[in-house]
Amino acid sequence: MQEDLREMEQMLTSYLSFARGEIEEATREISVRSLLKSVVRGIPCEKIKVSWPEKDFIIQGRKNALTRCIGNLIQNGVRYASHVWVKTRIIEKDLHILVEDDGPGIPESQREEVFKPFMRLEESRNNETGGTGLGLAIARDIARSHGGDIVLENSKNNGLVARLILPL
Repeated sequence: MQEDLREMEQMLTSYLSFARGEIEEATREISVRSLLKSVVRGIPCEKIKVSWPEKDFIIQGRKNALTRCIGNLIQNGVRYASHVWVKTRIIEKDLHILVEDDGPGIPESQREEVFKPFMRLEESRNNETGGTGLGLAIARDIARSHGGDIVLENSKNNGLVARLILPL
């Protein structure tokens, strides 16, 4: 029971820290290339391959929040896959940041469920292997607070693509 209480406390502390940070951070102009470099620099891993945008784009947003959003997506890929690819695309008037992996993927029937707070597909209840179940919920909250969204798709590498869509 004490372990359950510690786990719940950790999850709530994590979410409250996120919420406080969201309220305090101001919106500003952000270089997409600089944003991606700062995220990748914070996740030391040989599994990650980034295709840098040929042209840099400037978006409006909260840099720390977007860093956390993209970082959560990449860390999920690193946790469950052998390789993670990060790419950017401009589609119509939106920036698409794709985090693709060759991991086990997420069944299509559960792709919306994983965005619910504390939802974990990995059922061992071990935070080392499955996290707290807040990463995707926080990432989607951040994306939506910036006027965008995150959608999950099949990867051509048999894994998952997490597509972060942000308005330019």
